[in-house]
Amino acid sequence: MLQLLPVRTLAVSPSISMLNCVDHCGGVRIPYPFCIGASCYHDRSYEIVCNMSSGSPKPILREFNLELLDINWLGRYSPRDPQYIANIKLGQIITVGMPRQNLCGSDGANEIRSYDFKGSPYRYSMWYNVLMMEGCGGSAVLTNRDGEVLAGCASVCDYAAANMSGTTCYGIGCCQASMPSNASYGGDYSN
Repeated sequence: MLQLLPVRTLAVSPSISMLNCVDHCGGVRIPYPFCIGASCYHDRSYEIVCNMSSGSPKPILREFNLELLDINWLGRYSPRDPQYIANIKLGQIITVGMPRQNLCGSDGANEIRSYDFKGSPYRYSMWYNVLMMEGCGGSAVLTNRDGEVLAGCASVCDYAAANMSGTTCYGIGCCQASMPSNASYGGDYSN
């Protein structure tokens, strides 16, 4: 799961979408500026495709081919989480499903996909995302386009103590680092 912050926000109408435009896919409500269908979204960055190939409808953020899990906009969030309320004042938050990536492919190739949001209205949210790596003797580094390190972590292994299936991650068998604000690009991983 990945949460992104659109940099610019647009007013959300009470009807949530433009006239004659689809405003939902599966269980996800899709407000303007996002939408499904030509001439319904603000610009291509907000285009949603409702993918029916798996049998159940899944909204896809078309520009990045990421499954859209939720769109939270001003006025629609959980009042139980004060930190979330304070942070959402900055704009809409969308949650997308980001696939886990494997460094050790069956052919030995390291195929890692970075998501570069340059030129789009999206940035990684620093509040609900972490850079995480699971495995022994590896590291993960988040860099910007200029190669400057934004975040990183490394793991070591004592195989008897490694708990890679647990819920905590303290550097033995896995590692994690906080995401910086406004990050839009990432990716240097080693094993």
